[in-house]
Amino acid sequence: MAVKVYGFPLLEATRNVIAAFYEKDVNLPIYQDGEITLFESREINRYIATKYEGKGTPLYGKTLTEKALVEQWMEVEGQNYHPVITALNYQLLVKKIFTGEGPDDAAVAVDVPRLNPGGRISSRPSWQKTITYGSS
Repeated sequence: MAVKVYGFPLLEATRNVIAAFYEKDVNLPIYQDGEITLFESREINRYIATKYEGKGTPLYGKTLTEKALVEQWMEVEGQNYHPVITALNYQLLVKKIFTGEGPDDAAVAVDVPRLNPGGRISSRPSWQKTITYGSS
Protein backbone atom coordinates (compact mmCIF):
# COMPACT_ATOMS: atom_id res chain seq x y z
CA MET A 1 0.00 0.00 0.00
CA ALA A 2 1.50 3.33 -1.05
CA VAL A 3 0.21 6.29 0.92
CA LYS A 4 1.72 9.79 0.93
CA VAL A 5 0.95 12.70 3.22
CA TYR A 6 2.19 16.07 1.97
CA GLY A 7 2.68 18.75 4.58
CA PHE A 8 5.19 20.61 6.70
CA PRO A 9 5.89 18.24 9.61
CA LEU A 10 5.91 21.00 12.24
CA LEU A 11 2.38 22.17 11.45
CA GLU A 12 -0.42 20.99 13.72
CA ALA A 13 -2.58 19.87 10.79
CA THR A 14 0.18 17.62 9.42
CA ARG A 15 0.85 16.15 12.87
CA ASN A 16 -2.87 15.36 13.25
CA VAL A 17 -2.83 13.33 10.06
CA ILE A 18 0.39 11.53 11.04
CA ALA A 19 -1.10 10.70 14.46
CA ALA A 20 -4.09 9.10 12.70
CA PHE A 21 -1.74 6.89 10.71
CA TYR A 22 0.20 5.85 13.80
CA GLU A 23 -3.08 4.87 15.46
CA LYS A 24 -3.83 2.59 12.51
CA ASP A 25 -0.29 1.17 12.24
CA VAL A 26 0.01 2.52 8.70
CA ASN A 27 3.56 3.10 7.54
CA LEU A 28 3.85 6.52 5.98
CA PRO A 29 6.30 8.89 4.53
CA ILE A 30 3.66 11.34 3.32
CA TYR A 31 -0.95 11.61 1.55
CA GLN A 32 -1.94 10.18 -1.69
CA ASP A 33 -3.80 6.88 -1.71
CA GLY A 34 -4.19 5.25 -5.09
CA GLU A 35 -6.13 7.64 -7.31
CA ILE A 36 -7.14 10.02 -4.53
CA THR A 37 -5.16 13.00 -3.30
CA LEU A 38 -6.44 14.85 -0.25
CA PHE A 39 -5.09 18.13 1.08
CA GLU A 40 -7.27 19.04 4.08
CA SER A 41 -6.21 17.48 7.36
CA ARG A 42 -9.68 16.87 8.79
CA GLU A 43 -10.84 15.23 5.56
CA ILE A 44 -7.68 13.09 5.51
CA ASN A 45 -8.45 12.04 9.09
CA ARG A 46 -12.05 11.17 8.11
CA TYR A 47 -10.79 9.20 5.10
CA ILE A 48 -8.25 7.23 7.15
CA ALA A 49 -10.74 6.54 9.96
CA THR A 50 -13.35 5.31 7.47
CA LYS A 51 -11.01 3.33 5.24
CA TYR A 52 -9.44 1.49 8.16
CA GLU A 53 -12.60 1.21 10.25
CA GLY A 54 -12.51 -2.00 12.26
CA LYS A 55 -8.71 -2.02 12.53
CA GLY A 56 -7.15 -0.66 15.72
CA THR A 57 -8.60 2.22 17.71
CA PRO A 58 -11.97 3.45 16.38
CA LEU A 59 -10.85 7.01 15.62
CA TYR A 60 -14.28 7.96 14.36
CA GLY A 61 -16.18 6.26 17.17
CA LYS A 62 -18.17 3.05 17.12
CA THR A 63 -21.75 4.31 17.34
CA LEU A 64 -23.67 7.01 15.53
CA THR A 65 -23.57 9.12 18.71
CA GLU A 66 -19.79 8.78 19.05
CA LYS A 67 -19.31 9.61 15.36
CA ALA A 68 -21.53 12.69 15.72
CA LEU A 69 -19.46 13.85 18.71
CA VAL A 70 -16.23 13.36 16.75
CA GLU A 71 -17.66 15.40 13.87
CA GLN A 72 -18.80 18.08 16.30
CA TRP A 73 -15.35 18.36 17.90
CA MET A 74 -13.60 18.31 14.51
CA GLU A 75 -15.73 21.30 13.55
CA VAL A 76 -15.06 23.04 16.89
CA GLU A 77 -11.33 22.41 16.43
CA GLY A 78 -11.39 23.72 12.88
CA GLN A 79 -13.32 26.87 13.69
CA ASN A 80 -12.05 27.71 17.17
CA TYR A 81 -8.81 25.97 18.02
CA HIS A 82 -6.95 25.69 14.73
CA PRO A 83 -6.26 29.45 14.51
CA VAL A 84 -5.03 29.51 18.13
CA ILE A 85 -2.91 26.36 17.76
CA THR A 86 -1.39 27.73 14.55
CA ALA A 87 -0.45 30.97 16.31
CA LEU A 88 1.00 29.11 19.31
CA ASN A 89 2.86 26.67 17.07
CA TYR A 90 4.49 29.63 15.34
CA GLN A 91 5.41 31.38 18.61
CA LEU A 92 6.65 28.28 20.45
CA LEU A 93 8.33 26.34 17.65
CA VAL A 94 8.48 27.73 14.14
CA LYS A 95 9.66 31.23 15.08
CA LYS A 96 12.79 29.90 16.81
CA ILE A 97 13.64 27.61 13.89
CA PHE A 98 13.24 30.22 11.17
CA THR A 99 14.16 33.49 12.88
CA GLY A 100 16.24 32.39 15.87
CA GLU A 101 13.98 34.51 18.10
CA GLY A 102 12.12 33.25 21.12
CA PRO A 103 8.35 33.43 21.51
CA ASP A 104 6.47 36.65 22.14
CA ASP A 105 5.37 35.95 25.73
CA ALA A 106 2.51 38.45 25.49
CA ALA A 107 1.07 36.71 22.40
CA VAL A 108 1.39 33.30 24.07
CA ALA A 109 -0.30 34.60 27.23
CA VAL A 110 -3.26 35.80 25.14
CA ASP A 111 -3.63 32.59 23.09
CA VAL A 112 -3.25 29.88 25.76
CA PRO A 113 -6.52 30.74 27.60
CA ARG A 114 -8.35 30.74 24.25
CA LEU A 115 -7.83 26.95 24.07
CA ASN A 116 -10.45 26.42 26.79
CA PRO A 117 -12.67 29.50 26.93
CA GLY A 118 -14.47 29.77 30.24
CA GLY A 119 -13.29 26.29 31.25
CA ARG A 120 -16.14 24.76 29.22
CA ILE A 121 -14.13 21.72 28.15
CA SER A 122 -13.84 19.33 31.05
CA SER A 123 -13.64 15.86 29.51
CA ARG A 124 -13.58 13.83 26.34
CA PRO A 125 -15.22 10.52 25.47
CA SER A 126 -13.68 7.61 27.41
CA TRP A 127 -12.89 5.74 24.16
CA GLN A 128 -10.68 8.58 22.90
CA LYS A 129 -6.95 8.04 23.40
CA THR A 130 -4.42 10.65 24.40
CA ILE A 131 -1.27 10.73 22.29
CA THR A 132 1.83 12.20 23.92
CA TYR A 133 4.81 13.35 21.89
CA GLY A 134 8.31 13.68 23.25
CA SER A 135 9.39 13.07 26.81
CA SER A 136 7.49 14.31 29.81
